[in-house]
Amino acid sequence: MTGLRERKKRQTRQAIYAAAVRLFGERGWHATTVADIAAAADIAPRTFFAYFPAKEDVLFAPYEDLFTGFDELMLTRPHGGSVLDELRTWLDQVFVQQAEDFDPVAEALLDKLSVEVDSIAAKGLQIMDRAERGLAAALADELGSPAGDALPAMVAAAAVAVLRSIPVAGIEQPAEERARQAVADLDRAFLFIRAGLAALRSGSATAPAGG
Repeated sequence: MTGLRERKKRQTRQAIYAAAVRLFGERGWHATTVADIAAAADIAPRTFFAYFPAKEDVLFAPYEDLFTGFDELMLTRPHGGSVLDELRTWLDQVFVQQAEDFDPVAEALLDKLSVEVDSIAAKGLQIMDRAERGLAAALADELGSPAGDALPAMVAAAAVAVLRSIPVAGIEQPAEERARQAVADLDRAFLFIRAGLAALRSGSATAPAGG
């Protein structure tokens, strides 16, 4: 019975998301109400709030799903490598999932509304900031960093900058080409991050000379 209940919850959540994306695209963000979305998904408005705190949260449902358990994954590193190794493995899995589930209409709508609506842009930043904090905590644990050490936060910020940039790059490209470009971008970015971390840990990084 539990499995059936969970499947029904997933189906309802997906129905709300699909209805919201369609209505936002047809009517616009401000003209679409929670009541409109609920009616299109064949649920009561109060049921909407059992799944999403606000309209903004609906658009980010796929990303919330991707980041579920992210902090624990980075801390426990079940594949046995470093935090950056685990992050790279996680990103590979994300690309596989996105290749299967990618919705160019929904992605283009999210990109558009993130520019036009401040609350949507803020929600996207909130998700990435949460990931950055989780990654910094995992790096601090791995490196044995003392309290107040800025190194884990700097490395986490560089890594999350990769997450911020790659999903929105090349939305107009065919899926296979977009995936190849994303992997190439990831490889370059991780070379940079690993080299920077190694330099900072070894003390070989030097401050720029004063003018």
